[in-house]
Formats: sequence, C-alpha cells, structure tokens
Amino acid sequence: YVTVMRRYGTTEALLTVASEDMRRLRLLAKWLRGTGRPAEAIAVFEKILSIDADDVSTIRMLAHVSMERGDLAKARSILSRLRLIAPDREADLLEIQFEIRNQSLRQAAARIDGIPVKDTAVDHLEFLLAESLLDANEIALLRPRLAALEARLSQDRALMARIHDIRARLEQRAGNEHQYRWEIEQRDILRR
Repeated sequence: YVTVMRRYGTTEALLTVASEDMRRLRLLAKWLRGTGRPAEAIAVFEKILSIDADDVSTIRMLAHVSMERGDLAKARSILSRLRLIAPDREADLLEIQFEIRNQSLRQAAARIDGIPVKDTAVDHLEFLLAESLLDANEIALLRPRLAALEARLSQDRALMARIHDIRARLEQRAGNEHQYRWEIEQRDILRR
C-alpha cells in the first residue's frame, strides 16, 4: 500500500488511472479491501456499479464489505437488490450471513437447516452461527448444532478443533470446569 500510495498519492488518483477499466477497478477494490481500507473499497465498488449497475460479483462484494463494517442497513438494501438481479444460492448464503450478523439467529439456523447440500460455504455459516449463539448465550440451540456439526465433520481435524474450542467456551460459561478442560485437551490434540 505504501509503495503504491507513494506513486499515486490518493485513492482518487488510482481511480483516475483505473478509469473505466472494469478489470482494473475490480482489482483496485479487492486490493483496498485486502489492505484494510474498506471505506475506500466501497467507493471503488460504487464506481463500478455506476458503470454497470447489474454487476453481480461487485454487488456481492459490496454486501460482504458492508456487513464486515457493521453497516447492516446498507447490507440489507444491497441484498434486496441482489435478490432481484441474481436470486441464486450465493444470494441465499449472503442473506443467512446477514441474519446472523443481525442477530436473527433462530431464523438463520432454520435457513441453514433447510440447505440440502452442506459444503464449505455452509460450514463457514455454521461456525459463524455457533459463535453468535455462544455470544447470545443460546445454549439450548447451540448444543445440538455442535453435535450435528461434529457428526458431519468428524474427519476434518481443523474443523473438529474449532468445534472443541467453541464447546470449551460453552462449558466454561456453564461452570463445567472438568468438561472445559477436556474440550481444550481435545482441541489441542487435534491441532498437533
């Protein structure tokens, strides 16, 4: 970032260089997001959408960045627009992520349960939901979800370690010190 900024000075100057070249604009937006400059990335995403208002990949990225920044009102608006343009599985997954971030945890859980094929994208949502359920102290909803995850992901050491980590924090909150230590031990074994 520093080297590029020495040459161009500002994001506006980079936008001028990228001009109306969609490939360069996408790369610039991705780069800004990756260097921890989400506000500037949003400006570039919006520039892209001013050129092509129906650019689905840009709308999706704008939804992601808005949720990451905690701008749920903007994310809701973007997701409504996405639903009209591209009502597909990826839009469904983004809406579930929005529900989790918006603390509509039971609704998100029901929608995840309705997904017939579980893949890494769904696993990501499951873990995001598990963390949110733990934060919201929704123990009754969290325990069976962790058990189902464990049954489905038992062959993946890294994901099993994550499950044990979440379960350890759950047991610690519940005051089950012995179970907490066992979960930590299992997590550490799986991380070796």
